[in-house]
Amino acid sequence: MEKVKIFERLNGLPLTHAYVHWLADVHLAGFAPAFTLSLCDSERSRKPPMPIASVVRAYFKKIDMKRIIIILTISLFYSCQTKKNDLNQSDKEKQVGLTEKYSGFLQVNDEFTSYLDNFKKVELPISIKGCLLTSDGLKEIDGKKFDKYNPENSYAYRQIPTNGTYLATITLGIADCYLPVLTTYKPNGEIIDKKTIAIGGCGSDCGFTCEEFMKIDKDYKIYTSDTISTYECDSLGNEISGTYKYYVAYKTGMLTTEGKIVLSNEKKKKINGRKNTP
Repeated sequence: MEKVKIFERLNGLPLTHAYVHWLADVHLAGFAPAFTLSLCDSERSRKPPMPIASVVRAYFKKIDMKRIIIILTISLFYSCQTKKNDLNQSDKEKQVGLTEKYSGFLQVNDEFTSYLDNFKKVELPISIKGCLLTSDGLKEIDGKKFDKYNPENSYAYRQIPTNGTYLATITLGIADCYLPVLTTYKPNGEIIDKKTIAIGGCGSDCGFTCEEFMKIDKDYKIYTSDTISTYECDSLGNEISGTYKYYVAYKTGMLTTEGKIVLSNEKKKKINGRKNTP
């Protein structure tokens, strides 16, 4: 109070509230900047204040929009994640299936590769007449060296395409007529199946002739036959009347996608007439 009284004495005026505000404005005017502090301050200074209700509504609209955006983002994320997981699961299942299917190809076997190098690769269909073949140009397989794949001495004839993930070769067994032997392998060289694709009825005897035949078609169906003409002979080697027979013995079968060789039992079919005659 003493300071107020001193001020009133010095200025000769009573110190009222209005006078104090005026005095503050005058004395502080020198410290006020001649421009607004920011563009926003300038803009705000020109705009009338928004009603409180409008501000509240705008605020809650922003909140609602944020919530909607967050919910949509989360939904899309989980949807994509679920789809990705489904695809990953599907891919894993496919990968497992492919791994099981082609696992044999991952196993390298130099010895088996060396064995296969003896065979010439051909396309299907393939047909063989064993009694008319010669060994010219064929490689003889050493049964001791490659006993895992072919323990018998034979000739490497052909490697054929397959309808699965296995490999297949045809060797020629040595007999009166060459007998085709079909063998299927896993890619690592393990034998899946092995069968002679022949009737094997040929021989040398009085009045006996034969013609072995084998065929594997493009659809992997197998047919093998032996066409036989025979009669009994007397002591002089002449045909005994009424003993002549002419027929075909045959088997049918197929190669499965697993490399199994399926053959039927031998069947016979009579042929009319005589061999090499009308």
